[in-house]
Amino acid sequence: MTERIRTELARVAEELGGDGVEFVVERPRDPTHGDLATNLAMVLARRLRRRPRELAETVVERLHLPAELASKTEIAGPGFINFWLADTALTEQIQEIVSLGSRYGRNTLGSGRSVNVEFVSANPTGPLHVGHGRGAAVGDVLASLLEWSGYRVVREFYVNDAGTQIDKLAESLWARVQQAVGRDVVVPEGGYFGAYLVENADQILREEGATFADLPMEEGLGRCRTLGVALQRSDQDQDLQTFGVHFDVVTSERSLYDNRKVEAAIDQLTARGLTFEAD
Repeated sequence: MTERIRTELARVAEELGGDGVEFVVERPRDPTHGDLATNLAMVLARRLRRRPRELAETVVERLHLPAELASKTEIAGPGFINFWLADTALTEQIQEIVSLGSRYGRNTLGSGRSVNVEFVSANPTGPLHVGHGRGAAVGDVLASLLEWSGYRVVREFYVNDAGTQIDKLAESLWARVQQAVGRDVVVPEGGYFGAYLVENADQILREEGATFADLPMEEGLGRCRTLGVALQRSDQDQDLQTFGVHFDVVTSERSLYDNRKVEAAIDQLTARGLTFEAD
């Protein structure tokens, strides 16, 4: 119903010289103002340099809305146009909802086109926080809406497992391992001080043995880099599964470097003249 009214308003706007003008059709805050209302006349008035209420009268005169859709149309205030939906239209809408059941609202807008939705993508350096939870909810809802609208959706979690933050994670975890075996080692400046790394260090020593702490420092840091990322990602995945969010693809940033895909992308951009160098 809303879309039928919106389509008719857009047709009238185009006739009046307002092709492509952006306007809203929404439920008014005050129910005495009807079932739906639009600001078309006011936004169109700015483009056409006409008085909004006068333009609203013109819009209403040109509207062709069947009586079985809108029982009354009225101009209010500075130029709002209010619509009262016919009882038959509401009844038909309810019948459609009941008839379609769980399929109600599905559409083919996407026509099977592919869409990649990348969301959450938290750094694998610590537990998820409330902000990640918000991102998970918004991203999953967006992906579901796109699927409902006929798109082929891929949900992607991009793992930022390359760069300085991962080096800091490895150094911090290695320090916690040393502390766990009684050595006087401090977490480095700019590192991660959370208690979760104390738990991770204890888990590593249980599973790898106490001799893990005696590895040469470079080897120990390398192992902590790998194990630290794996442990954080495991915890993150468990939280997301509990939250009811799943991903189709998990992409590792480090793998893009290891497989030389970043280098290949830069080479392609350079070959097309789309890059520049600067100090």
